[in-house]
Amino acid sequence: MKAHPYAEAWPLLESAELQELAEDIAANGLRAPIVLHDGMILDGRNRYAACNFAQVEVETTDFEGSDDDALAFVQSINNMRRHQSKGARAASWAISQIVADKRANGRWQYGNSENSQNLTGRMRADLGVIADFAPDLLPDVSYDRITLNAAYEQAKEVKREDDERLAEEARAAEAEAKAERFIRDTAPDLAAKVESGDHESWTEAEAVWSVRNAAEAKARADKERAERDRIAAVEKGIKDALGHISNAIQFLDGGTSEGKKFLRDYLPHHDEHLTGVRAITSERVDAAIDYLTTIRKEIG
Repeated sequence: MKAHPYAEAWPLLESAELQELAEDIAANGLRAPIVLHDGMILDGRNRYAACNFAQVEVETTDFEGSDDDALAFVQSINNMRRHQSKGARAASWAISQIVADKRANGRWQYGNSENSQNLTGRMRADLGVIADFAPDLLPDVSYDRITLNAAYEQAKEVKREDDERLAEEARAAEAEAKAERFIRDTAPDLAAKVESGDHESWTEAEAVWSVRNAAEAKARADKERAERDRIAAVEKGIKDALGHISNAIQFLDGGTSEGKKFLRDYLPHHDEHLTGVRAITSERVDAAIDYLTTIRKEIG
């Protein structure tokens, strides 16, 4: 009989252990029937192999339930396999989820099997990275050939390289779009050459323009550099200011004196309204901290 794809996510016994199981079945008979789903072995691949080896008649029973039920069943019944480490069982769970098309758009679709493996959120997240960027490592983890953490580190490196590649592609696309706008506005003759195929890209045409108009190109580059520096300075100023304000507001909960210090240090033009600090309440402080912390995270 053929094994069900859900069941194949878990490794078979090693030959010595399978031999012991066959000897036990030969002596005591098959204690639990082979469970079938859609005519395939959902549970009992090892028992089936041992029965054949011991020449003992195979007993079967059909699983009653949906495919999702079958997935939850096979994950649950394999949850405590003694010859697998926790990381290996987690990898088998992930493989079965993938086989069942329950990994999509970077998320696990749990369904009936959500808690069958008692996995932590961190383990599910690590398994997700492996599934998305190095799925070929999952069988090795399920067989305890490598640890879950080692596989995650390898997958994380693949993800980092992939992220860098995507970021570079995005930068190249942005540069190409920017060059197209510039060349179309500035050098119609070069635009015509790009459209006719004489230049392979708009950035190549922009490079030709820069050589042809060296002084103007330098002035343009200097202007762009100055603008980048200005934006960076503004962003740093905002980040620093929000950091100071966030830290200072956290002191407001200490009392009016800290509130006065905050206004005097950061809002000196409100010095004549220091009595207004008395209107600050713990609830307002908590709301301000939450709001500013959110902003601080968004700007990095």
